[in-house]
Amino acid sequence: MFWFIVVMLLLALSFFIGYRVGEKKQSTDAQAKRQAWQEGYNAATSYAAREAKQAAPATGQVQQPVSNAPPTTGPLTEWTPNDQLQSTHAGAYAQPPVKPAAPLAPARPVKVLTARERELRNINVTLYVAALLIVAAAALFLSFALPPLPKLIALFVLAAVFYGGGLYVHAAKKNLKPAASAFAGTGLALLPLSGIATYQTLSLSAPVLWLIFSVIGTLAVGFATVRLRSRVLAWIAVFVLVSTTMACAATVQRGILFYLLFLLVLSVVLLVLAVRSEKVRSSLFYSAVFATGQLLPLLVLGLALVMYTSLNPRDLLWVFFLVTAHLLLTIRLIKQFRFYRLYAARVTFMLLIFATGNYLALEAQTTWAISAALWAGQALAVTYFARGYRQLFSVPASWWRTERIALWVLVAGSLLVALAQVTGPVVPWGYAVLLIPLLQVFSLSALHHRGKIEAVAIVLLAVLAVVASDLFAWRVLPALAVAILGLTLAFRNETQRQWHLVLDLTRWLGVLVFGGFVGRALQQLLTGFEQPTGIAQGYGRDAAVFESLNLAWVVGLWLPLFALWLISTLRSRRQLPPTREHLIHFGASVMLAVLTLSYVLSLHNTVTSIGEASFLTLSVGTWLALGIILALVNVILAGWRLDNHGQQRDAQILRIMVLVASAALLIFSFQSLVLIVAVVALANLSFYLLNARRVQAPQWKTVYAAAAQLTFSLSIWWFANYLDVDFSGRFALLIVSVMLPQLVRLFLVMRAKRALSREMRWITVGLVALLPLVLLVGDFGFGL
Repeated sequence: MFWFIVVMLLLALSFFIGYRVGEKKQSTDAQAKRQAWQEGYNAATSYAAREAKQAAPATGQVQQPVSNAPPTTGPLTEWTPNDQLQSTHAGAYAQPPVKPAAPLAPARPVKVLTARERELRNINVTLYVAALLIVAAAALFLSFALPPLPKLIALFVLAAVFYGGGLYVHAAKKNLKPAASAFAGTGLALLPLSGIATYQTLSLSAPVLWLIFSVIGTLAVGFATVRLRSRVLAWIAVFVLVSTTMACAATVQRGILFYLLFLLVLSVVLLVLAVRSEKVRSSLFYSAVFATGQLLPLLVLGLALVMYTSLNPRDLLWVFFLVTAHLLLTIRLIKQFRFYRLYAARVTFMLLIFATGNYLALEAQTTWAISAALWAGQALAVTYFARGYRQLFSVPASWWRTERIALWVLVAGSLLVALAQVTGPVVPWGYAVLLIPLLQVFSLSALHHRGKIEAVAIVLLAVLAVVASDLFAWRVLPALAVAILGLTLAFRNETQRQWHLVLDLTRWLGVLVFGGFVGRALQQLLTGFEQPTGIAQGYGRDAAVFESLNLAWVVGLWLPLFALWLISTLRSRRQLPPTREHLIHFGASVMLAVLTLSYVLSLHNTVTSIGEASFLTLSVGTWLALGIILALVNVILAGWRLDNHGQQRDAQILRIMVLVASAALLIFSFQSLVLIVAVVALANLSFYLLNARRVQAPQWKTVYAAAAQLTFSLSIWWFANYLDVDFSGRFALLIVSVMLPQLVRLFLVMRAKRALSREMRWITVGLVALLPLVLLVGDFGFGL
């Protein structure tokens, strides 16, 4: 009983909503008709008033002689029967009181029918009577003693003839349209009687027969409404449509949710017809049904939410499919709230994907991976068709950017959930090799048009590829390659200087990481690396293997690092101060070189039970020496080429970075071979002395001279320590290494016969003080 009351309320609500919408749609024509009728009425009233004014003087002249007695103004006496005769004679001469003349109502025109019109009227009346006689004859025929089946067939034929003949006559004979409408209506009226006769004659299920004849009635009434353009048929069609949905629900023996679903199916069918046909869109049937149909998605979703616990995956699949189809069709037909309908359709479509995965019993990670691809596809569509999308749906720029951010966040979130749902010991290789590069490809279109949001997204997806690689380095390479390609597109099309620099540095870092994973993949390929236990347990049981893989990653990073460093230095212009970009690249390269050399040095100092780490048959010590040499070449070349020896702030910053980097490389070389120490010390010493002669500023001459002195003294100290000289001997050699260069400088100044500068005076005082200290230490240490 409860559901019956709910259905009745929904039917009443649908009727009134549809009635109001149909009334509004016809309001324009009705208003025009009322205005035309009012204009005609006003014209007739004006004409009658003019005629009355012209006839008034003539009427006054005729009535004037009749009135001889003055009018009575006193009170009237009570009338008695004895005064009847007197009253009669008096009334003949008495003048009635004058009343104000009221405007005469216009006479309604009487249409005089022509002979042809009378003939057509008679024909229509005859056809009406003939239709009634045919119906009576059919009823009389059904009462004959014939078998039930011929009677049933005859009733079907009669209904079809009335319906088809009425539509044909309505289309072919314009003068007979009233009678044709009556014929078609008679055929439609015979349709439910045919259903009852079929139920009484054939042994079929009542719900099935109800559904069959309701569907036939829906199609017949709907088509007749479109052809005849009848408001009455339009509302009859609404009730027939409701009957069809109730018959569907009764056939499947389900509740009110399925009643609404079947109603939604019929609404979707009507919307499809409206999209494809202008005649359907202009019909009264469409106007009556469409207003009610707009509320159906909300009703279905609300009822599905209430009944969620009792619905199976197939029910949810149908709910989201029909709601999505209905919303998409209304986007095409209705301009109001089109933007919000689109968002609702996209949300229900994604819910449809999850319902489909649940119905097909797909694994959770598969469903989430598909959803990530669909979110990325939506992001691609929003950016690729940005102009038309924003114009059609009136999307502001801020909302468009927010939507793109939300879509890529959903992509990354869905991908993370998919990786978290993996139940096996190893993450499938398709995630890192196929899925993530595919998602990155969806962002390339926006990157070609300076999409900053997509640039961040493509880097984030590359990081997720590292997570999904499950320690297999080769799986990361496709995602990194696509990321580098996308960043290159964004870098070439970016016009803002800050973002241009950020994209350049990010791409540079991506190339370095790509090289590192290439080296790691090569090491895994050469050593036959296998990891059957997955990321949970790792592979760190063998320290030598672990260190070798890390060494391979560092060496792979070095190759693009030093190559790009050298290219950047050679592409710079000489005799010009270094730019901001050059300084940033140089500083970042020096920082990475120092960090990686520190890590390799720690590997070199690590002693394992199996052996030292190696890559491509070269030990970690050899790679340390090669790294120091390559870094030193780049540092000295950059300091020599980028420094224009001026006093600009950028040039001074570059000199400081070069001095710090060369000093750090000298310290690293102390942990390597003797030959490497000698090469680095000699290169640094030569570079400092040459720059001391080239630079013009006195303070920088002093700085380079002090750097050369410090390099020479530290090298002597390390050499003495390498030869196992005791502390006294090392200290004496250190003092000698300080004195000898300064004595050479003093000799050169004196030979040139120049006055001693303040710096040289202090150096001379220092030498005089250090000489006795050298003799004292030598006497104490060596017994001299």
